[in-house]
Amino acid sequence: MRILVTGAGGLVGTHYINYSQRTHNFICPDETEMDITNPVQVENYISETSPKCIINFAAYTDTKNAETQRNDKDGTVWKTNVGGVNNLAKICKKKGIFLIQISTDLIFPGKSSPAEMYYENENYSSDYKKISWYGITKLEGETALIKSNGDSTIVRIAYPFAGPAHTKKDVLHTIFHLYNTNSLYPMFADNTITPTYINDLSESLDKIIEGHRTGVFHVASHKPVSHFDFAGYLLEKSGRDVSILKPGSLKEFSQKSGIPRPLYINLNTEYTENTLNVKFGTWKENIDDALTKLSF
Repeated sequence: MRILVTGAGGLVGTHYINYSQRTHNFICPDETEMDITNPVQVENYISETSPKCIINFAAYTDTKNAETQRNDKDGTVWKTNVGGVNNLAKICKKKGIFLIQISTDLIFPGKSSPAEMYYENENYSSDYKKISWYGITKLEGETALIKSNGDSTIVRIAYPFAGPAHTKKDVLHTIFHLYNTNSLYPMFADNTITPTYINDLSESLDKIIEGHRTGVFHVASHKPVSHFDFAGYLLEKSGRDVSILKPGSLKEFSQKSGIPRPLYINLNTEYTENTLNVKFGTWKENIDDALTKLSF
């Protein structure tokens, strides 16, 4: 199938293309060829290339810098994460193109305990004070896509990682880099996440495309884990000294930084796995598999 991939040079997009390049015919424009914030350029490029499906990996993802633009709808973050999605949705609706939007767990304000999960059909929250500006814009991007009433799918992920390296370090390679440069800072021990193994995401995207599955899907590892426990297991399994790892507090970090960072954001994947007929690993199993494919 002829698939246009935005953000193909990014961390997740690169791994997906490497995983599925034998299956699909990918079109991978850079920002100079198709800037998703430019509606004219978007329509012209899509009209020229005639894809059957578009996967939108493109996004402004720097949470810290994004917060400096909070409430600024003329800023780059909003224009990319909301305006860009709206531009793609409009042209896809017009031309009957299947659009897959990659979203994030950070659209949610957080649960009250580490055992609670967010489901694919979860209602959106209006409590924006508990959500970062990055998360808000990704949420508004989802809303824009749904309102377009086109042929579309939303796939939410969290803290993606893989074995092969990329110029932008994922959570796994970041930990190794910090360890190897003697700069390993305390890892949050008072939070839980459900990190995404990019191989699971790649398989799921192919299943979504092949079955033309619409709706909302979650791709994440089984069992919530703190950053501290994730890092500790990774260091131990790779033969590194775990004793130098120290616990930190996300609650304190969030208060000092002024950036809303919920403690417990866990994605439930039961509906996704049943619908797509896939099976995701636990975070430990996914780390184990990533280590067999490790590169720097």
